[in-house]
Amino acid sequence: MITIFTALYPEAKELIRVLSLKKDMTQNHFQVFSDENNQIQIVITGASAIAAATAVAECSTRREPDSGDFLINYGSCAGRKNIPVGTVSLCNKLTQTVDGRTFYPDILYRHPFEEAELYSFPAVQDRESFQQFLDKDAGAGDRGKEILVDMEAAAIYQAGNYYYAPHQMLFLKVVTDHGTTQEPQSAGSGEHFSHHGPGSRRGFNIYPAASDNAGKKQQAGEYAGSI
Repeated sequence: MITIFTALYPEAKELIRVLSLKKDMTQNHFQVFSDENNQIQIVITGASAIAAATAVAECSTRREPDSGDFLINYGSCAGRKNIPVGTVSLCNKLTQTVDGRTFYPDILYRHPFEEAELYSFPAVQDRESFQQFLDKDAGAGDRGKEILVDMEAAAIYQAGNYYYAPHQMLFLKVVTDHGTTQEPQSAGSGEHFSHHGPGSRRGFNIYPAASDNAGKKQQAGEYAGSI
């Protein structure tokens, strides 16, 4: 199964429509949308690290992932000014800013996305705070480095690491601003997600070629390619 975690409904709305997913009315704590074959599901976690980690833990406990399953964190982020709004980036390094811990998802497959470093903050960053962070810390000596910020990715990785291997987790972010004063509920505007999605780049198969579970790889890979 492919499980996509998004913080907000607008981030998932287009995927839900394209994949013809239906809301699972048996879920009480989080909104969950799934297909009738149980090959893919989308979980709306809510905006915060604690909410995101809780959602990952609950979903992974209810149905424990195996070697053929995949976790995707997909959603909005702020990006450095050199990254155009609407850019979809695959995150190769995650940093939890409250303690400086870093995490590295294993990217063992070809993909069509730009790669970027992502920093997870406990709150939304306005433009001034984001610029101060860039000048002082992230990429201060390299103004061409692609830097993103969000609130949930580092927490999702840490929670997911109890259930998934590093190569089974993928973090895709869509740049919606360069720092904002909006609350999380409005920061992830749905307009930026109308033409993007984890499978919107044709030829991108999230299941690594090295997968030893050929049946599941083929089945889930073909399904992902139809997104």
